[in-house]
Amino acid sequence: MMNYTLSVFRGSESGEITQDQISRSLSSNEVLLEITHASICGTDDIYLQSSQALGHEGVGIVRKKSAGVRSVSVGDRVGVCYIQKVCGKCDLCISGWNQYCQERKRYGADQPQQGCLGDQAIWSAGTLIPIPKSYSSSHAAACMCGGATAWTVLTKYNIQPGQRVGVIGVGGMGHLAVKLSAALGYETVVFSRSFSKREDCTEFGAKEFHILRKEGLSDDGSASSRKFQPVDHLLVCSSAPEDFSMLMKLVATHGTIYPLTVSLHSVSVPLLAMIDRGIRIQGSLTASTDSIAQMLEFCNENHVYPKIKALSMNREGIERAFQSMKDGQVRYKTILVKDACDSE
Repeated sequence: MMNYTLSVFRGSESGEITQDQISRSLSSNEVLLEITHASICGTDDIYLQSSQALGHEGVGIVRKKSAGVRSVSVGDRVGVCYIQKVCGKCDLCISGWNQYCQERKRYGADQPQQGCLGDQAIWSAGTLIPIPKSYSSSHAAACMCGGATAWTVLTKYNIQPGQRVGVIGVGGMGHLAVKLSAALGYETVVFSRSFSKREDCTEFGAKEFHILRKEGLSDDGSASSRKFQPVDHLLVCSSAPEDFSMLMKLVATHGTIYPLTVSLHSVSVPLLAMIDRGIRIQGSLTASTDSIAQMLEFCNENHVYPKIKALSMNREGIERAFQSMKDGQVRYKTILVKDACDSE
């Protein structure tokens, strides 16, 4: 059985990006990918001070495949997300979410751990996502995590056309939430803590833009501020933990709050306010591979494109991408591109 040497970028205890090599062979139903594009998000930052191989939203070309693979061909352009292996047998797979099986070692979790920040990766063929022919690899990579997370909420929880959908936190995920919400026909409302992204959000399709302060909605003197109506659904895409007492003031009775960013911090929820107004807090974790494929088709057909900046996929480019994300300077997704010059 042939072994392949894969170059990967890892975190470290000091938070420094390190480059490493791992050796892998193709197991049943696996393919070897040449990674051409990858993006990063706040979830990657959580693993930066561990030895985790980084990257969970990328695009690559199938270069080799095991004999049993029928779903893709050599030369296909495909997307990869955080799902690397599926068993097809556990409750999560059967329910359509295609998550990892609990008995991971039976399905390859004992193999050297990898991500999609690197030159190549070995992925289960059953988790690969076809990229529409006319949709660019850069845009597809940028959608693979944050876009997929917002898409799940916007399409799986019975949001109706014309309902008011709020988005708080206009970053990598948030700007895609605004674009997708508007394209789906929802009345999209943005909450931000500064005016710096107001023009962008209007361009993305937002009907309203409101400023938030610690105590809640700020009256900036505009007509929309004075006549604010609560939203039916609120997607929380901000990187910092939010005050749920304040969030509930933004949501209509029987509305729903969706906390979508990964955080290791606990938050306090005012149960009386939640119960009194029938407000729901709905968890949601990214999307199934089928759902991501549907999202990419929708984006392609409706001209929904992430706003991106490209950097070269090398150590320097990856370090710059993480630093820009920490400094809050990304507008709005950074894409690492193989053999690319830095560009917008």
